[in-house]
Amino acid sequence: MQGAQFPSDVGALLRLIKCRVLEDPMDYHFTAVLTRTHLHAIGSGTHSPENLRRFLTDTHRVVLEQQCDAVLLEMNFSGPSLDLGSLYSIIVEKSADASLLMRIAYVDTSTEHLPERAEFAELAAIKLGVNARVFPTVAEAEDWLATKTARTA
Repeated sequence: MQGAQFPSDVGALLRLIKCRVLEDPMDYHFTAVLTRTHLHAIGSGTHSPENLRRFLTDTHRVVLEQQCDAVLLEMNFSGPSLDLGSLYSIIVEKSADASLLMRIAYVDTSTEHLPERAEFAELAAIKLGVNARVFPTVAEAEDWLATKTARTA
């Protein structure tokens, strides 16, 4: 973990946390930005089940450390979409951690990924008791997270 960095142009940002996986920094990168309303977690690298698990685990660790109740998951992973079985397995595995949060917004910025996979992930998470919602842009996700009544999708 590297030291905190405070962007000078955004007063709402309280802390910037960067973590890189030591084995291959090009394969996975995690950044977490704590705002007044939520944690903005950004994951990038190769789109694989292992990196998705790492991303969600790293996000959960920061959520616990910073006592957050809302998260924006921004996925910038490259490569083909994950198969439905892998995706569902990860959602089930991480749903207990995720259900502790009031709101989870999800944005996949990759044009390589099938939009249906994000919709599937949203529906699976909701069925498992997680208040998760997919958004096409980070701005729309941030607007939803800033709304105090965003308890339901």
